[in-house]
Amino acid sequence: MGGYAAILFGTLLGAGRVVAIGPQIVLDKNLPRSPSAPVKYSDLAPVIVGKHERTAIDIWYGFESALDLYNALLVPQIDGVRTFGVRGAMHNVLAKFKRTNELRRFFSHIAIGTPFDVPVFHINGDLRERILQAGERFFVQKDYPGAISISTPIVEQISLSSVHFLIGASHFRMKDLELARQSFERAASACDENYDAHHHLGLYFEKKGDFKAAEASFARGLEYFDAPNGLRFSKLAASQFRNGKYQEAIANHQQAISLDPSISRSHFELAMMYDRAGVGDRALHHFQVHAHLKPGFPTTERHISRLMKVTAKR
Repeated sequence: MGGYAAILFGTLLGAGRVVAIGPQIVLDKNLPRSPSAPVKYSDLAPVIVGKHERTAIDIWYGFESALDLYNALLVPQIDGVRTFGVRGAMHNVLAKFKRTNELRRFFSHIAIGTPFDVPVFHINGDLRERILQAGERFFVQKDYPGAISISTPIVEQISLSSVHFLIGASHFRMKDLELARQSFERAASACDENYDAHHHLGLYFEKKGDFKAAEASFARGLEYFDAPNGLRFSKLAASQFRNGKYQEAIANHQQAISLDPSISRSHFELAMMYDRAGVGDRALHHFQVHAHLKPGFPTTERHISRLMKVTAKR
């Protein structure tokens, strides 16, 4: 919540200038990346409106991220507040600038005002209102047919990766898998760095039992993802496991549980692979962790009983 904190503290302190990268404007339990507990400043819009006249706020965000775009459009359009939607960027705008060797120029621009020319997008008027409505239907109300209805005319007017993804995610939640796939592919075509689109294509292929395609999509999604994520590594590893790539699967499942030890699937599949490889002590350990995370799972209980007997005979 660095961007959120920059805006909140900078505005309350009456700072001369605030620069925020990919900030959350609203904290709501229905929105991704929000805390589950209530917070005092759950909506930064009134804070921004009440800022001191000397406080200037610049917000840079990933234009290809549906969640970043939705948050940015919640920012009040008032004097002293500017938003810059970076084309081709997802949530981690600075990582994008680093990959394109523009990070030093960006900081120089922020610090001393040197020129910085990158493709940015500004959304105003009717288009802004329609995307906001679509985001509200999708993220907050969970009204997926409504999100699709509002979003479809938008992408017919202008092909936005973020909005294609929102349509695809709506179809996916409604179990309209083929329509979801089409929108995810359009999102990835509009912006190859849209890791959400690639990851959800992986979920589609996983449901279809095409684990080779799922592996490729999960790997592509991780290539640009903005932070290490255990569940995404676990999904990649699970596809590799089903493709018989056991060394790669072990490495990625280990990475997954190093980030999040509570991922039960990674412990189970690690146990299965170690058991097949004859590494009984490691297999037993991961089966036991899986049993703790998923009590009463018969297959795990059988394996633990068998391995315990083997250990007792040594």
